[in-house]
This record gives sequence, structure tokens and C-alpha cells, in this order.
Amino acid sequence: MVRIISGRSPIIALSLAAALASGCSTISDLTGLDAPGSAPAGESVKPTTFVGERAVALDGDLRKLRATHEERAAAVARLKGAAAAESAAYNGTVQEIAERLQAGATALDSKLLAQWTEARGHLARVDETVSRMRALDADLTGDRARGTYLGNAARGASELAGGTEAELALLRRVQAGYVETNGALDGLAADLGGEIRRHGQWLTAERQRSDQLLAAVRAGTAPPARAEAPAGRAPATAATPAAPVAAPAAATAAPAPTMATPVAATGNPPGKPVSVDGRRPFVVIRFDRADVEYERPLYEALRVAVDRDPRVRFDVVAVSPKDTKVSARTVEGYARKVAKSMVAMGLDSDQARTYERSISGISEPQVHLYIRRR
Repeated sequence: MVRIISGRSPIIALSLAAALASGCSTISDLTGLDAPGSAPAGESVKPTTFVGERAVALDGDLRKLRATHEERAAAVARLKGAAAAESAAYNGTVQEIAERLQAGATALDSKLLAQWTEARGHLARVDETVSRMRALDADLTGDRARGTYLGNAARGASELAGGTEAELALLRRVQAGYVETNGALDGLAADLGGEIRRHGQWLTAERQRSDQLLAAVRAGTAPPARAEAPAGRAPATAATPAAPVAAPAAATAAPAPTMATPVAATGNPPGKPVSVDGRRPFVVIRFDRADVEYERPLYEALRVAVDRDPRVRFDVVAVSPKDTKVSARTVEGYARKVAKSMVAMGLDSDQARTYERSISGISEPQVHLYIRRR
């Protein structure tokens, strides 16, 4: 659960927040084609105005984002292939066990026990691959947030006056490039998310069936019926990739944040958010469950702060409840994860520092963002 504590009305779309985007570099497009949004090969724009400087910087960031997308797409393909191979091997081994049991086998047949162990190993490797998929999905979440951030920055730069025709043309290409690349990232994330869900369901069913199969091997009885895909076939998630879906509107044109309700915390009256040092927290992320989706509201809150001051700095505080079984190290890990997300969204690493505090009056680990005093 995320709470944004702000006393101001929504801020207009980002313009000068693009100052956080830094550097200009080039990549070799893996397809051998010019990257959309960049100048054709051999053509370059030498900026002579502020608008031109922003256009060139944003073009460099677009190239980096496209390179990141290519890397993520290749990683998704590798993981899907690995999961398909292991699940197919698992299904083949299970089919052999079932056929031998159907033909008649003695209890505790040593060869069947060895095959069952082999099948269970394939199942474990599918599980490991799904864990890697989840880690990649988290990386993609940061990539998408950064892409949205930079796309908004390009849109804001286009509203500025004073650019030359060549600079404005580059800026238009950059804007189109961000729309295309962000859409590709969204589609890749949707594909990967579908793989994770389907493999997770398949693993749950197959673990149960594997346990039943072991009991049959020990007793030398007929194997359990299988209601899923026929033995010898990989699950649908491995054999048939999910088609990319259109990105939700919020992914490319998220609304400006509105003032949220105060943090509700045990021992604190409504309207009085918990504070570690007397400052009012700008953002509070409550890690009250295993998978807290905080990136989108965090990005929107950062956009507000950066619009006010492009060089704003934050204290990212790991807040541990006293008298709890959750270790301070775990909560510090949450804070580091949030700080990493902030950098992925466009902040410089020196704009977010982390530390830990332990306080009473809360029942779950939290991460607080405070605007740093200067």
C-alpha cells in the first residue's frame, strides 16, 4: 500500500524535469535498422538552443532505452526456451513412468524411483526459471517507469519555444520513438507476466501430481489420472507465447497525482502520518504483504517533486516497527529496492540516500520518502 502525502494540487506535465535525463550515447541496433526516434545514419543535429540540447539528450536516452528493450527481449526468449525444454523433459519422463506403471511394476522399482527423481529435478529447474522470470519482470517494471518518465519529458520539451527546425524535427522523432519503445516494453512485460502466471499454475498442479506419482511408484500401482495437457507435451505457457497486448492508457499518459488521504497507522490519529524525525513524509510505502506494487504511484509523486525542483534530493528511510519479527536488514532491503527504482526512473544516484530507523506505533515495515533539507 502506498500513500502520497502532498499538500498541493496536481502539477502540470513534466517539462524541465527532463534535466534529470543525462548523457547521449549510441548503440548498434540488433536488427541493423536505424532506431525510431533517432536521426538517420550519417545525420546529426548540433544543438544551438536549450530545446536542441534537450532533444539531443533525450535522443541519447531513447537509444539506451531501446538497447535495454533488446536485452530484455533476448532474456525473455532465453527464459521461455529454458522453461519449455525443462517442462518437455519433465513431461517425457513422467510419461515413461506412467507407461511402466500401467504395464505393471513392482513396488519401489529402483529404475522408476530414479526416473521420478529425474522428473522432480526438471520440475525444480522450471521453478528456478520462473523465479528468474519474476526478477526480470521487476527489472521491466523499472524500465517501463523510466520510459514513461522520459516520454513525458520529451512531451514537455516540445512545449518549449526557441528551437530550430532541425532541433524540433529531432524532438518529434524522439517523441515518436518513445511511444513506440514504451509500447514494446509494455507488450514484453505483458508476455512475460502471462508466462509467469501460466507456469505458476502448471507448477502447482504438477507438484501435486508428482507427489501422487511417487506414492504409485512406491506401491507399484497405476498412476494418477492427469487432467492437464497430455503427457509429453509442454505446458501452453512454454509452447505458445502470449501475444503482446496494447499498453494500458496509464502506462503512457498517467494522470497527475492527487492529494491522498493521510497514512493510517496504529496508534496515530487520522491526518497524523508517522514521522521518524518530525518531517512530514512525502511518500509512505507500506510493505504489508509480499508483493507491493509501488512503482506507479512512486513515479507520479517523483514527477511532482521534480517539477518543483529538478535537483530535489530525498531521504529514503527504512522504518522498522519495534517489537516485530521482521529484521531491520529486511526493511533496509526494501529501502534499497525503492532507491534503485528511483534511479531507474531518472533520478541521479546522489539524489536518494537511505538509512534506517525503528519506531513505535506501526505494525508493518514501511519505507518513507522525505524531501531532504538543504
